[in-house]
Amino acid sequence: MISKKKIEGIRDYISDETGVNKIIITQGKYYPKNIPEFAMIFQAILKEFIYSLAPASAKILLYMLGKLDYSNHIGINQETMSEECKLSIPTVARSIKELLDNKIILAYKDTSDKRRNIYIINPYTAWKGTFNERKKAIKAVDKNQLMLFGKEEMK
Repeated sequence: MISKKKIEGIRDYISDETGVNKIIITQGKYYPKNIPEFAMIFQAILKEFIYSLAPASAKILLYMLGKLDYSNHIGINQETMSEECKLSIPTVARSIKELLDNKIILAYKDTSDKRRNIYIINPYTAWKGTFNERKKAIKAVDKNQLMLFGKEEMK
């Protein structure tokens, strides 16, 4: 488990006292042609993943980042992840559990199919969408679910 002091340092590095990131990416009214979609990923967090995640969990996280929809939603089931990542379903399930336990991803039941989960990348880890949407997501999610790598309550 990563120390609380290190977590706070990372959080302070990527956010101000209101919990909003210091990095603001603006775009014009028209998005330039031939520019691929991208997600913003915080390097300080990625460095910690190297030390804390099992290789299969890191692979699943990278897969999820590659499939990220706007507002950080991923609507892919474990069977599809298993096939596309060439990992067994139990390995995918363990990886998702590790990502959930470390609050790197969040999960909610799909309202249209209660057997499925909708996964969301923690907005402190990465973000795809507008700055204002990220602020709304951070406010809407229970602060205890946003705390990376630990069970401590966020301040």
